[in-house]
Amino acid sequence: MPTFGIQGLDVSGHQPSVDWQQQWNMGARFAYVKATEGNYYKNPSYSSQYQGSRNIGMIRGAYHFAIPNWSSGADQARYFVQNGGGWTADGYTMPPVLDFEFNPYEGRTINGFYFGNTCYNMSPAQLTSWVRDFGNTMQALTGRLPVIYTNTSWWNQCLGNPAGFGDYPLWVAAYPSSPTNNAGPVPTASWSTYSMWQYSSTGPFAGDSNVWNGDYSQLKTFATGFAPPAPTDRTRKLVSPGDFDGDGKADLIKRERDGTLWFYAGDGTGKFGSGRKIGDFGWDAFDRILGIGDFNGDGKNDLLARKIEGSLWFYAGTGAVSATSTGYARGVKVGDFGWEAFDSILGVGDFDGDLKPDLLTRLGNGDLHLYSGTATGKPGQVRKIDFGWQVFNQIFPLRDFDGDGTNDLAGRKPDGTLWLYSNSGSAVLKNGRQIGTGWDIYDSLIGTGDANGDSMADFVANDPAGAVYFYAGTAMKDLGYEAPRKIGNFGWEVFDALVGTQDFNGDAVADLLARKPDGTLWFYPGTGTGAYGAGRRVGEFGWETFNALIGVGDFSGDGKPDLIARGKDGTLWLYTGTGSVNSTSNGYSAPIRIGNFGWNVFTALTGVGDYNGDGKNDILGRMGDGSLWFYAGTGRVDASNTGYRGAVRVGEFGWEIFDRIIGPGDVNGDGRADLLARKPDGTMWLYPGTGSGYPGSSRRISTEWMAFDAITAASNLTADAIPDLVARRNDGSLWIFPGTGMRPTEGYLGRSFAVSF
Repeated sequence: MPTFGIQGLDVSGHQPSVDWQQQWNMGARFAYVKATEGNYYKNPSYSSQYQGSRNIGMIRGAYHFAIPNWSSGADQARYFVQNGGGWTADGYTMPPVLDFEFNPYEGRTINGFYFGNTCYNMSPAQLTSWVRDFGNTMQALTGRLPVIYTNTSWWNQCLGNPAGFGDYPLWVAAYPSSPTNNAGPVPTASWSTYSMWQYSSTGPFAGDSNVWNGDYSQLKTFATGFAPPAPTDRTRKLVSPGDFDGDGKADLIKRERDGTLWFYAGDGTGKFGSGRKIGDFGWDAFDRILGIGDFNGDGKNDLLARKIEGSLWFYAGTGAVSATSTGYARGVKVGDFGWEAFDSILGVGDFDGDLKPDLLTRLGNGDLHLYSGTATGKPGQVRKIDFGWQVFNQIFPLRDFDGDGTNDLAGRKPDGTLWLYSNSGSAVLKNGRQIGTGWDIYDSLIGTGDANGDSMADFVANDPAGAVYFYAGTAMKDLGYEAPRKIGNFGWEVFDALVGTQDFNGDAVADLLARKPDGTLWFYPGTGTGAYGAGRRVGEFGWETFNALIGVGDFSGDGKPDLIARGKDGTLWLYTGTGSVNSTSNGYSAPIRIGNFGWNVFTALTGVGDYNGDGKNDILGRMGDGSLWFYAGTGRVDASNTGYRGAVRVGEFGWEIFDRIIGPGDVNGDGRADLLARKPDGTMWLYPGTGSGYPGSSRRISTEWMAFDAITAASNLTADAIPDLVARRNDGSLWIFPGTGMRPTEGYLGRSFAVSF
């Protein structure tokens, strides 16, 4: 008999009469009773054994003997629950058990059914899938993943030692030939140790003899429904610490099976570099490690970790990871025993609106508790904020996933569906919204914050093989434009300027103006179906004297779209629209000078529509030093009015990194005019309008604009009340990007491979 832990037994129909008082007097404190086999057998002694063990004071539970080639895992799980395999968090009911082992009917045919070989004539992949089917169904029906009872050699032989079962407590069967406290090896891909050990089938207890790997208080905790004392699967310990090395990019940390800790630097594009070991052996003392943000208020991101016995430890980040720095200081205990009661501990950032990172925990009964951040490295006051979260087999934080400025929470159900719960900003969670299906293929999901530099929250997922996949967040909106469609074959390269205009000819459809190097100006009427009709020349030679042409909409206040042109001498000229293009009208009146010399200080001039929300169309200019300047329109141009007010700087240095700045109209559907800017690397960035003349925070919306040498706001070319873009490829073809208004989406882009650990 082992000399550690808590003794127990398991019985079946082979022990119809058990003297439970005797078993108690011998030291047994828990019992498992066989309830069912396959979906054809019920233990006739189950009720008396189950109740008899409880009557004497034991903690007891039920187990199911699997016959996986008889029926599906889900079928047998339902049969088990219907016939005694349930669970309640009453403190004396052990979680249900899946007995998955050698085929007891190997090579036999019974009542016409051939039971197969020791592996039930099933492949490792089939058996692995069967266990997951059983486990997911049990969790859905009872709120608990089952304990897996197995023999290491059989599990390795028949299932191939798969990873990904570390959240299923392990009950290992191993019968040593002489007294020992060593149970021998366990299936190492998923477990480092066991929760229970069946060490004998011949005594001292009735049936089989077992030992619980812990003390009695931990056994009670296990029965109540909280985390088992053994560490969960170390192959799944992926941690998102945010920017851990101080370079402004989100990183990853991973604990290996041997207890070492590794750092993977983010490159700012959603990918992560080669690993660097930042912790020697010993991190396997923790069953939870998490990124907690700047928990002590020193401006550097930190780590929290929970030891198996329930204490909580704080590791202050140093902001530097190098050959001489691990990135964290020595651990400090900030929580005594008791934290083992939680099956989830999460760093959720500022969840209650006090600007300090907080800690979120979940009890086995599904209650969520928030520990307010104190900026000292220690958790603060705790309060219950929600209930019912036991329906999820994983919950994880997402940094402002829906773009409303508050940090959010997500959960995955056993059926693989993914759910988002938006946070009000004061730790009040809104009703859940399903944002995906099929996520059960992953072992774990981890929110990373903004890992690809587009100002939106992302997340990663790792599969049982250890591969990590990156999912770029979209703030729960699409990217603003549909896939491009060609609307003009080769030949558009003859123009050196393309200017999209609002309705230039009075037919309520957006149009295009184009200039050739010889100085002629051409008009292309919009068709209302996202294309342009045949062009006609509307300007004789002379337009080559301008080095910028700007579509500004109705700038003069007469209800007709206008055109602004900048002379090479730095003067600014307004061509007021006439609202008609025909044999007697080119669509514009004689030019009016609205700006004296000096406008050449701007390397870009952009018509941005009504950018400050006053009903008048405005202009933005970028200077060579990268600053951005706003000219509010007045809606009036005459002998004493230029149509705009004095310049206001609305952007500090940095705008020089863009080679195109575009005023597209309202891209995101919020009723305010926005700004687009393209970098030379082909990425397109959206600066949402604020209605004040100042750009909002940027977000990257595309990476595929490098092939276009001209881009213009096309106004409402598709006649759907949503602004579009038109762009010319280097080969001279013309393309439309129909606007979408940023429709609601699931909130992320399809996965992209990031790094394989």
